[in-house]
Amino acid sequence: MQFRCVCLTAFLLVCATISGYSQSRAYFVALDSGPNLAVANLDEMRIYDLVNRQRSQSGLNFLAWDESLAAIAREYSRRMAAGEFFGHVDPNAGTTVSERIESAGIHNWRSVGENLFNSRNVADFSPLAVKMWMNSESHRQNVLDSRWSAAGVGIAKAADGRVYVTQLYLQR
Repeated sequence: MQFRCVCLTAFLLVCATISGYSQSRAYFVALDSGPNLAVANLDEMRIYDLVNRQRSQSGLNFLAWDESLAAIAREYSRRMAAGEFFGHVDPNAGTTVSERIESAGIHNWRSVGENLFNSRNVADFSPLAVKMWMNSESHRQNVLDSRWSAAGVGIAKAADGRVYVTQLYLQR
């Protein structure tokens, strides 16, 4: 477990360097270090990192990475990519984010939020996703909601190259 944390810390430092982030104080991302922690793909971690930066700039707490939320987000992004739909309600299953969280076995939460993004032919979509969320009042409210303590990001690519991003927020 200790080796995994060292590798993850090195990975996050590389992500911060790649994205050109520099600040006089150290920046650390809060991660849930549970036994099921898996390093998500680089784009998921970049979006997670960029959202935490927005929160930090507004004086808010960093969100802990929650791999269970990320798995739900990945699955929903996969559903959107495969079903060629984009929306907060799955038109095939009729499920909302609350229902998806509950059916995945996450219970006893107080509040849940979801931001979605999709694009095609954008090489570096991670900063664009966060920028678009910050330029939308309702999505910005989700990013900057002080109730959230955890988040997960899931990304899927459709056959036509369209990228689907789901970010889930949770208050326990």
